[in-house]
Amino acid sequence: MKVHAIIRAKTTVDFEIASVPEFLKEGSAVEDTLHPDRIVLGVETDHARKLLTELHAPLTTNVIVMKSESAQMCKYASNCYLATRITFINQIADLCEPSGADIEEVIRGIGEDKRIGTHYWYPGMGYGGSCFPKDVKEISAYAKSVGETDSLFIAIDDCNEKRIPKLMHHYDQIVGGFSGKTVVVLGLSFKPNTNDTRVAPALAVIPWLKSHGAIVRTVDPLLPADFQDPTLAAEGAHVLMLLVEWAQFKNLNFTKLAAVMQSPKYLLDTRNQYDPIQVTAAGLQYKGIGR
Repeated sequence: MKVHAIIRAKTTVDFEIASVPEFLKEGSAVEDTLHPDRIVLGVETDHARKLLTELHAPLTTNVIVMKSESAQMCKYASNCYLATRITFINQIADLCEPSGADIEEVIRGIGEDKRIGTHYWYPGMGYGGSCFPKDVKEISAYAKSVGETDSLFIAIDDCNEKRIPKLMHHYDQIVGGFSGKTVVVLGLSFKPNTNDTRVAPALAVIPWLKSHGAIVRTVDPLLPADFQDPTLAAEGAHVLMLLVEWAQFKNLNFTKLAAVMQSPKYLLDTRNQYDPIQVTAAGLQYKGIGR
C-alpha cells in the first residue's frame, strides 16, 4: 500500500494503517454517526480489526471487514452510484418534457419496484456539495489512468457539468429572455439544512443570470442574502427561481407573490416542490423540471 510505504520511509515506529470511510450526509451527520447503516473497516491485521470493531461496537454490530483498498473503493463507489442516480433521473426528466410525461409520476411509477426505489431521485440542477463532484471526477481520472477511457463516470461528470447551462438556456427561452428582468433566487447552499455552498447551483446560476442582463435578488435562511422573506424579495420582480427546497420555502403564498410581481410572473421550480395547478390558479406561470 502506497501510504504505508511513504510513512515507513519516514519513521522507525511500529504502526498500522486502516481505512474507515464515512458515509455521512450533510445536514444529518450526527444522526448518521450514531445510527450508521454499516461500518466498513479496511484493515491488514487482526489487531487492527479487533481494535476498530471494539471501537465501533456501541454504534452497530454491522461491521464489514475487508482490505484497505476495498474500503476506499467502497467510498468512491457509494458516492458515484448516488451521483449516477441523480444524473439518470435528470436525463429521464429531460425526455419527459417533450413527450408530455411528468417526471414525478414516472418516479412514482417505477420507484415502487423493490429493485429500484426512489432514493436520490431528485430531478433538478444536478448534484453538488463537497463529495459527489469531487469523487466522480477522481474516479473518472483514475479510470482514465488505468485505460478505462469509456468509463461511465466520465459521462456522468460531463452530464453534470453541462446541466446548469443547459437548463438556464431553456429557462431563458421560456421567460422571454432574462435581460432586464429581476430574478429572485431562493436558496444559496447546495442542499437544504446546511450553509455549505460548495458546488451549489447558485454559484453557477447567479453569474449566468447577471451575464445575461438579469437583476438578481437572493433569499436564504442561513447564508447572507439580500432578503429573508421571499414575498418582500418578490416585490416588482419578474421571475422567482427555487434552487434549494428549504422547509421555509415550502408553503409560499402564491397569491401574495402574484400580487407583488411583474409580468411574466414566472415561478421556476427547479426542485419540483410545488403543485403546478395551485401556482397557476394563483396567477403565476409555472415551470418545473420534466413536467
